Amino acid sequence: MSTPDHFRRLYASGRVPWRFDTGWYERRKRSLLLAALPAERYGTVVEPGCATGHLTVELARRCDRLLAFDVSPDAVATTRDRIRALGGRAAGVADVSVSVAELPEGWPPGPRVDLAVLSEIGYYLTEPGLVRLRRAVEASLAPDGTVVACHWRHPAPDHRLTGDRVHELLGDAGWRTSSRTVEEDFVLQVWQPPGSASVARLEGLTG
Repeated sequence: MSTPDHFRRLYASGRVPWRFDTGWYERRKRSLLLAALPAERYGTVVEPGCATGHLTVELARRCDRLLAFDVSPDAVATTRDRIRALGGRAAGVADVSVSVAELPEGWPPGPRVDLAVLSEIGYYLTEPGLVRLRRAVEASLAPDGTVVACHWRHPAPDHRLTGDRVHELLGDAGWRTSSRTVEEDFVLQVWQPPGSASVARLEGLTG
């Protein structure tokens, strides 16, 4: 099973196996996740497990404040470099904080979160750990806040949970599923508060 020390050593070695930079799978998955978000722009976004920041830089273009973190100091340093290269607030980029922290304890206690991004992290936790994370997300989420999660569905020796089980446990919060995509490789799901309107309804395209 993967531990925080495992990820620290992995990123320090430079031998990250997921092909964030070059793989079509990773690029396509990020594009699908971003397209699934029901709002064009958010206030405060939290992204745990930011890795080397490929999704982070895209989120930074769609929010006012972004809190990203990872267990690996090397991954955090790479993400900070990517964010710095965007040009900051003058270039329309969010106020971004990238720090070293672990889950579930590292979830920030404030401010109210408009979008929680749980991408490829849930299955590294135990079931009790994931429930603690879900409760931390619930406690920090704004009344109209959104949660998006995306997880690999194939067996992996370092996963404590399956991707499908992660989404079952997250769904126990009682949030409303506004979209769900299930492929052989991953499950992508968006939750919103009960009674929230669809994108078309918000834009007055339907009654």
